[in-house]
Amino acid sequence: MKDKLMILFLFMTIDLSFAQLNCYQQNNGLYQYYAKLENIPNLNSNFNKTDFMNYVTTYGNMTTGNLSTLNTSVILVSKSFPTSQTPFLQNVVSIDSDSDIYPIILNSNNSVTTIECRNNPILLNVQNFEKKNLKLTITKNPIDETSKIVIDPKVRFFKIVITNTAGQIIYENQFKSVDSIFLNEIILDRGLYILTVTDLDDNQTESTKLIK
Repeated sequence: MKDKLMILFLFMTIDLSFAQLNCYQQNNGLYQYYAKLENIPNLNSNFNKTDFMNYVTTYGNMTTGNLSTLNTSVILVSKSFPTSQTPFLQNVVSIDSDSDIYPIILNSNNSVTTIECRNNPILLNVQNFEKKNLKLTITKNPIDETSKIVIDPKVRFFKIVITNTAGQIIYENQFKSVDSIFLNEIILDRGLYILTVTDLDDNQTESTKLIK
């Protein structure tokens, strides 16, 4: 009995690891990723596949075979959040590929420090894109009718901006002496969003992902 339980445990462990290290092919036949590039501050808004290939060739320390696979498989690369002002999001790109390139990117000599599947954002390695001292809390994420933003009472005058995965601003507003804001009244459609809160008294900024 113990042997059977041990085998079951090992199987479950292997299966879980596989699920976290591989992306699923979408209905359009593509694998889609978010990737954070480390070595270039504030990527150009026109960043594309050619720029990406030059980047991983320069910084990725990859084999010729892996570079060839990337060049053949990658269909499209673009800056994920072109209007974002947060340092983390300025360096996030969206990659579309016709094969699963997750293992190759994951081992790119730390030139890409975060690589996540766009079809499964709950598995994002980074809970907060940028963490400072605003003490921002989301009471429930993914969002439902009870979810709200809770701000430290010391932050009295602040602005919130919510963008979608295309970098488009879907909500922007300033608040004064407000401790909480309900999210379900702001975000209507299902998807992945980025919430950025700025303390307008000292310009400190904090960003986090939202899922609905």
